[in-house]
Amino acid sequence: MKVLDEYFELNQLSEKGIPHEVKRYIMQEWMQFYNALSLDEHVEDFDMSKHCRMVLLETPEDDFQFIGLPNSLVDCTVELVTIEESILMYQTFILNDNESGIMLYSIVGTLGNETESFLAEQAERVG
Repeated sequence: MKVLDEYFELNQLSEKGIPHEVKRYIMQEWMQFYNALSLDEHVEDFDMSKHCRMVLLETPEDDFQFIGLPNSLVDCTVELVTIEESILMYQTFILNDNESGIMLYSIVGTLGNETESFLAEQAERVG
């Protein structure tokens, strides 16, 4: 599991063996949040966690319960995203309150069976 609160953490995705296409997609998402939410902060000083936690789930151990979420999430949106026609990824947004949320990313097939089944049932296909 990789939490992506700060800009420098995005560059560490390559060190973790994350496909380049996934890294680029998540960086674009992060930058969209930054552009929408920053108040003249320099990108290196921006703390995403004040607005939205961005988390890349990478292994079967990165289960929803492991990160403190119930298995049956009610207030969540799951999208199945196709990245560059070759990689399928779940993008799950969970609204914490009216001011913050959690964005979870996971490449299809990397999480535990129960979590993968839940995401597949909930997913809307985009891209």
